[in-house]
Amino acid sequence: TFVKGRFDSVNRKITWLYNDEDSYNGVTFQNKYNKELVYDTVLQAFYVHAIGDSSEGKYLAAYVETENFIVVNDVQSVVVDGEQVQVNGEDVVVTTPTRGRGNSVTKYLTLAPTGTGGTYEFSFSLYGQVDYRDWGEVDSPAYLITGYELGGDTQRNKQVPYLTMHFNRSETGFEEVDGEMEAVNPSSCKVQAQWDFADSATSGKWGTQFEAYRLRRNYIPSDVEDGFDYGYSVVTTKTKIRGSGVAVSFKFETTAAKDCQILGWGMPITGESSV
Repeated sequence: TFVKGRFDSVNRKITWLYNDEDSYNGVTFQNKYNKELVYDTVLQAFYVHAIGDSSEGKYLAAYVETENFIVVNDVQSVVVDGEQVQVNGEDVVVTTPTRGRGNSVTKYLTLAPTGTGGTYEFSFSLYGQVDYRDWGEVDSPAYLITGYELGGDTQRNKQVPYLTMHFNRSETGFEEVDGEMEAVNPSSCKVQAQWDFADSATSGKWGTQFEAYRLRRNYIPSDVEDGFDYGYSVVTTKTKIRGSGVAVSFKFETTAAKDCQILGWGMPITGESSV
């Protein structure tokens, strides 16, 4: 009853804020939301955003409509009789502020208790934390489960000898932490094979989870000014996959406080001569 919805005409997404906590009754904190359902009209796919609990009691209460334009400077040269006007050897131009299209950003009305008399402060929030934590403190995990690959046949067991994955390299430099050099914005991607439509590890058909994002060589920085000149913009790894079944799916998961930019993956499938 109290769902809030909106349509992002720029990104072509329909989104709904809602609350699925057992304690939610629609009376107390009626407009407190902890989930967001997204329908991407381009991908024609649904997915869910889960908003972590803030230790300060902050929560999302509504959408905030923002204009999807920016002000840009339109620079025009001053020309007389086809000749560029100059003053002291410099071209004379006229700069006029004009309206231009920018990136649309969805913002949210956010309430936070002040700690005095049940009063709240209003602010605005958006998805933009570069440490991948809600409110800068709560891990924001993400996962992707692929559709089952049947290899065109549901009767024969198959094997996937190896999985090749491609990622955008996310590391941009180094920083010193407790006397040690650590990469800025590292990535991670945990992968698990799931066979025969199994939906639980108790089936014995879920493989061992492994780290798929692996640099080919250990990069040793010169100092904190090192820009992580690794030599490759794409990280490609090849991992042996164990197990077999008539169908296989893969689950990709992020690691706390780390990036994950999957470009794609590939795998050969071999089938047995009989079931």
